[in-house]
Amino acid sequence: MVAIRQLPYSLVMMAAALFLGASVARAETAPDALWSFAGKGHAGTTACVSHSTAQAASRFDEMIDRTARAFVVRPSFLRAVVACESNFNDQAESPAGARGLAQVMPQTARLLGVEPALLWDPEVNLYSAAKYIRYLVDRYGNDLDKVLIAYNAGPAYVGSDRPLPGETILYLERVKSAYRHFLTQTIRGQPRF
Repeated sequence: MVAIRQLPYSLVMMAAALFLGASVARAETAPDALWSFAGKGHAGTTACVSHSTAQAASRFDEMIDRTARAFVVRPSFLRAVVACESNFNDQAESPAGARGLAQVMPQTARLLGVEPALLWDPEVNLYSAAKYIRYLVDRYGNDLDKVLIAYNAGPAYVGSDRPLPGETILYLERVKSAYRHFLTQTIRGQPRF
């Protein structure tokens, strides 16, 4: 696998534009417009993380990079999911029972062959999330919206006539915005925040 930093910048931006849409290709000219830094998790009204979360996030950087690459998932994408799911809080638990950094549901963990009690371990949680994301990417043919809808609301919402929950609509916007931010920071070799 070729490291993204070894590829010519224009090639990386072209690939990013194909995957994320043309807005990423323009990200270099407006990095501050990619997201605002005022919300907490995806329950607020703006972005997933703030500058103050950089320290918490950095403690998981290597783990996120290693786990994402093991499942051929972009580290920037896994990082964006974690940012929006838990704001890098490895002890986060949702009212529905999702656990840890990537807010993996116990039922999903079981489907992946992971004991739900282990989801509190950041490595196991990231492993489960990356494995599930890889499954969703393969299932939905790299359709980012479908992958995120399935991850957040469940696969039953993908391709159905059921209206998406408002939380999921907001989640799509936030994760894609965070993904563009992290991808842009990685391409430029700058810190992730």
